[in-house]
Amino acid sequence: MKKKLLMTILLFSLLLGGCGTSGDSSSAVVDNTDIWEDDSEDENTELDDMEDELLDETQETEPLMTYELENTCTGISDAGNGYKAEYTISVTNWIRASNPETLQDIWESIGGKNDLPDISSFHELSNDGFTNENAAVAFGTLSFRNITDGFDFTESNPRTFRCILDAHDIYMKGHYVEGYIEYSNNHQYINLWEIGMSSVLSANMTHNSWGPVPLMLVCSNAYTPDNPNGDEVLNDCKIKCGYPAADDLTLILEPDTVESDSSADTVSADETSEDSYLN
Repeated sequence: MKKKLLMTILLFSLLLGGCGTSGDSSSAVVDNTDIWEDDSEDENTELDDMEDELLDETQETEPLMTYELENTCTGISDAGNGYKAEYTISVTNWIRASNPETLQDIWESIGGKNDLPDISSFHELSNDGFTNENAAVAFGTLSFRNITDGFDFTESNPRTFRCILDAHDIYMKGHYVEGYIEYSNNHQYINLWEIGMSSVLSANMTHNSWGPVPLMLVCSNAYTPDNPNGDEVLNDCKIKCGYPAADDLTLILEPDTVESDSSADTVSADETSEDSYLN
């Protein structure tokens, strides 16, 4: 009898142990569910990463327009009595003026502080071809530096230097070219198609460096029904620089089908000017 009771108790204990094992197994199922959910999240993350990579590749293949001051001319300006300064003019290529916001962004990127004037404000007497639809623009900077050996330019020993921008060759091909330059306390419109006093850029130097100051050139009728992609004659015309002209610039037409990348390779305006005003 005792043996039977003992065997019954032992069998009952084994049955209880089996129920415990079944409970542990149930807990393991819950854990697997958690792991499956984590795996699903990982797969979603991997899909997101793949989509980001594909988007990045698509963006990298889109051409980005950058406006660099890639055309440069230099020359020597003589103020008399042996005082000399070297000027440097750097400009972009011709850009279609169809997007005023893009033009303003580029203007600010080269140091422009005030709003850029409307294209229609150039050549006001006839407004011949100076509109956003048909004009081309170029942006740039002008600077001077003292190259007079042994003599500094100071408040007590200032010197005024000049240079001229001459686009008469472009005018002979049927296009007016005018300009706009911004000094620290004023601005000036420039006539490049008919050389005279309005074509002269002046720098009153009270330090050994002056500028760079931002400037803008505008060419009329670059884009017309006869030349919807731009008058290619501009690619072969020169803008002479100097006083008298000692160097020249050749600006080519940039394609107008690509938007500007305002964060990219435009020239920074970090360089500050000690002298940047018109005499």
